[in-house]
Amino acid sequence: MSGEWGPGEWAFEARGVRDALVAVGEFLPECLPGEPEDCGTSARDHHGVWLAMVKAWAQRMIGVNHDAPEAERLGGPLYRKVLEEGRRHFGL
Repeated sequence: MSGEWGPGEWAFEARGVRDALVAVGEFLPECLPGEPEDCGTSARDHHGVWLAMVKAWAQRMIGVNHDAPEAERLGGPLYRKVLEEGRRHFGL
């Protein structure tokens, strides 16, 4: 999958992750290659960093709003299902 993506695909995916973070209140500048605040880092690297931010945001929100047993009961089965489906889809 990712080995076949070009700069345009990486930028599209990175923007989607950034949009998700902005939707939950995390400010991120328009700093992808070619954007007004271009920081000189590739769209692929932004994608990875911003996905890590999504993961950290989700873990923080779970920890703030749910204790561990409740979080597992509410989200554990679905989380594992989505993760496994994604791994199968991408041959991981």
